Amino acid sequence: MADKVGIGTTEPAEMLTVWGGKGSFGSAYSGGRVYVGDDDGTNVKIYTDGTRNLRFQAGSGKILYDADGSARDIYNKASSAIDTGNSAITYFGTSFANISTPNMSITLPSAGTYLIFANLRVVHDGNINAFGVVQLYNNTTSAVISNTIRMIIEIANTGIEFIVTMANPMWLVTVTAENSISLQGKCYNAADTVGLSNDSNGFNEIGYIKLF
Repeated sequence: MADKVGIGTTEPAEMLTVWGGKGSFGSAYSGGRVYVGDDDGTNVKIYTDGTRNLRFQAGSGKILYDADGSARDIYNKASSAIDTGNSAITYFGTSFANISTPNMSITLPSAGTYLIFANLRVVHDGNINAFGVVQLYNNTTSAVISNTIRMIIEIANTGIEFIVTMANPMWLVTVTAENSISLQGKCYNAADTVGLSNDSNGFNEIGYIKLF
């Protein structure tokens, strides 16, 4: 082949070539494909499709492998939990506790890094100086996840009446295995003045998206 070094055959028309003096690696045939991995449709591969497109494919659904050889499944790893039940206002105490009504818990299905999000219908009784915060608690390890405290509302003017608003905190969390995570709430200065309301006028939601 002119200006190329070939390793392989010309028939069929897919052949392994190195050319151009710039570290290129591919097929000299315009419709040929180049695979890194197995060309059997079942294992991880990186390849060109014959039309200059670079593709990644994994027949088993596994595309990332950790140093220890364990696979990370990256497909279908987004989920959220919406409690559609009607409930009275769930007020926070002055110590952190899991929010169970509405149900603010999720299960991260495997090792990896996740974006966890919450959509919260926050209630404040208004005529008192108090603020509410939430944090993430790992039920599997029985430990608070560090640096996850988020303020969701604060009222300092005691002349304000009853308040309802929406809060949308988010977190980046990394786990090494399947873990159950709960959202906890706390009210500073006065118990039973900040909490969540949940009914058909506005539901609460917690969910995750697996990043890698």
